[in-house]
Amino acid sequence: MPRAIPKSSGGLPARDRRGAPRSSGRFPGVTTEDRGPVFDGVRIGRPATGALIDAGYRTIGELPERLDELRELHGVGPRAIHLLAQARQTGR
Repeated sequence: MPRAIPKSSGGLPARDRRGAPRSSGRFPGVTTEDRGPVFDGVRIGRPATGALIDAGYRTIGELPERLDELRELHGVGPRAIHLLAQARQTGR
C-alpha cells in the first residue's frame, strides 16, 4: 500500500523546520509542493504544468520552437500545446 504524503493542517503541503516543502519520504528529493495549473501566466492544467517544470522549463520563452515536441512529456496534451501556442503568438 502506498504511503500517505505528509500534510500539515489545512491541507497544505508539509514543511520542514526551515519552511521548505518536505520530501514525500518515498522518493527523496521529490517534494509535495503543488505547482498549480498555471505555467508562466497560462492556465494549462496541473499535469501539463508539472511536466514542463519537471523537464526544466520555467517560461514560455524557454519552450522549444516546435511545441509539438512537448507531446512526448507525460501530462502535456493537445489542449496545453494549443494554449501555449496562443500565448506565444500574443506575446504573453
